[in-house]
Amino acid sequence: MSALQRDMLPQLAYWSQSPDLVAQRFYVAFCLLVSSVQDTFLGLRERHRENHNWSTTCSYYGMVHAGRLVTFLALGDFPTSHQQLCTLFRPATTDHSGQPPRVQLDWLGGFVRRTGGVPLEQLPNRPSLDEYRCLIAHYLQSLGIKQSRIDQYGRMLNAAKPLREGGNYEALLIAHERHHVTVTASFKELVAAMSEASEESMSFGQSAFSAFIAKDPDIESERDAFRTFLYDYLYSRMLGAIETKMDGLPHLVTRLRELANHIQPTRGASDYQHLENMVSLSIFEGKRCLMQKFQREVAALRQTLPHNAVI
Repeated sequence: MSALQRDMLPQLAYWSQSPDLVAQRFYVAFCLLVSSVQDTFLGLRERHRENHNWSTTCSYYGMVHAGRLVTFLALGDFPTSHQQLCTLFRPATTDHSGQPPRVQLDWLGGFVRRTGGVPLEQLPNRPSLDEYRCLIAHYLQSLGIKQSRIDQYGRMLNAAKPLREGGNYEALLIAHERHHVTVTASFKELVAAMSEASEESMSFGQSAFSAFIAKDPDIESERDAFRTFLYDYLYSRMLGAIETKMDGLPHLVTRLRELANHIQPTRGASDYQHLENMVSLSIFEGKRCLMQKFQREVAALRQTLPHNAVI
């Protein structure tokens, strides 16, 4: 498969079946963008508090969501495994057999199965790692995103993953993040580097998303309405939700508002009520099923608590 045959991917075919699904692809991408922004800024907040361990974790997840966003925009799906996401963006590698490893895009399949929908058709031969990389690069370059940004993101993510695991899983490190003669200094250095990597990754995802809104052919007929939709949701959903978590840190609030303006600087003039309806719980079956599953799992957790637990 060549980059010119991107439209053969069943994931992209799924999202292009109807206007409803085109709008839902936009909405999923928007949620991935918000997730990347929120986790990056939470990492910055925890860095200000000198909470090194959780700053590192939040920043890392900001990077992960940025990678998922870029992959989703290019391929209509992404690997849920962190390791596979790292592999997807890692410079060319081979496995123990001497062959390039394979990457499984699996988020969309699970999302569709929860709705009872028709399973995605599979290509006779799953695209190779190099083919997926070529498809991502070709799509991003069509939006004006340079290969160097893809490569930079891959290097950062692959360096960040083991550091996040060491800082978040290893008790011998966690217990010494403060007031230790050697580990504390390393944690501070890690937090600074991870924050910068997360901000750069967020910027990478934001650039891809903004270019998607400006240039992606699938939303051409409704582009102005999507711009209006995005602008209003940035200010009504993203800013309000994340600003409240910044604990009154004015420099972070200012940077967050500047970012929103950079993502979509102007409001379109078209009505977008029909697009908003397409991503509502009544129409967007995948969203509704996911939220209902979440509610059931929360209720199941509550059932495990002592009877006198206060919630």
